[in-house]
Amino acid sequence: MDFVKKCAFPLCGSADVVEVLGITLDMTSTQLERCLKEVGICFLYQPLVQNGLENITAIRERIGIRTIFNPLDPLMNPAGAKIQILGVYETSLTEAMAAVLRNLGIEKGLVLHGEGTFDEISITGKTKMTEFKDGETKSYSIQPEDFAMKRGRLTEIRGGTKEEDAKIILKVLNGRRGARRDITVLNAAAVLMIAGRAKDFDGGIELANQSIDSGEALNILESLIEFTNTEHRYLRNLNFSSTGVLRTSGIRTKEL
Repeated sequence: MDFVKKCAFPLCGSADVVEVLGITLDMTSTQLERCLKEVGICFLYQPLVQNGLENITAIRERIGIRTIFNPLDPLMNPAGAKIQILGVYETSLTEAMAAVLRNLGIEKGLVLHGEGTFDEISITGKTKMTEFKDGETKSYSIQPEDFAMKRGRLTEIRGGTKEEDAKIILKVLNGRRGARRDITVLNAAAVLMIAGRAKDFDGGIELANQSIDSGEALNILESLIEFTNTEHRYLRNLNFSSTGVLRTSGIRTKEL
């Protein structure tokens, strides 16, 4: 749900919202693997799931402005996924980052940039998409009108504090109509299409709407909350080295 809260002036990150929703972040790699298998989804919290490239992340955060380091974060996927969707902050980057993903062994992927400097599919204008699979790469654009959706305004999808964003997510999953649902469905449709669950974008939109209207999407969220809260906790011990690099360690415990 990043596209709901990052549209303008973000006040929080994904992990902040996830915690407000009741999902426990302090999970070991083994617990996350079980969560993915049993629930069908998990949240990888970066400070606890690292892959040796955290130095780059620390540098990017210290610079504080967009640089070539920004697109690196999504490339550091510790799950070894073979299918990936990647949002970029400039239209010119879609083809280049698609080539990078292919070179990293991603079999099918979609790199996109939404009008308005969104690194998600836009509801306020066109979205450029570079899709690759089966050795072929193609670029094209989509817009909400292509799918009988009303073009929205930035103010209609803007997020706020972590508490406000959590409420937005729950309203969407409980069936609230409007621009926020539309942008959620469009982005979910892209995932379903590139993963092979839907034949095309229209099919993905249909499946995404069914998931919300049937209550299945909300049930999955509730299952994720339940799983992470019944597992043994993993206590974080966060500290910074002299170079400013975040280091983590922890111990598992039954009670906090």
